[in-house]
Amino acid sequence: MFYDLEQPLAFAKDVASVLADDGLWHFEQSYMPSMLRTNAYDTICHEHLEFYSFKVVQFILRQCGMRVVDVETNGINGGSFAVTACKESAPFVGSVQNFSHIS
Repeated sequence: MFYDLEQPLAFAKDVASVLADDGLWHFEQSYMPSMLRTNAYDTICHEHLEFYSFKVVQFILRQCGMRVVDVETNGINGGSFAVTACKESAPFVGSVQNFSHIS
């Protein structure tokens, strides 16, 4: 999702500003390591400005006062990861240790 945005940080800040204090934001992001492993280069196109690692997605969320609650990998479009995020103050429990399988 971030790969279509010219200003991903501004977009994430906008999401944070309208998200309820106990709300969740769920989005999907292409996962380049998986795409390369499966030779899914056909999913790369001119509309995708960049590809972000999970660490960069976490950084963007932190800059907006948000955090990751859950992340899952899947085989969509050669491989991607789906992130569930919330505001830092939200009551949801997530463990960063559970995300160590995604670089």
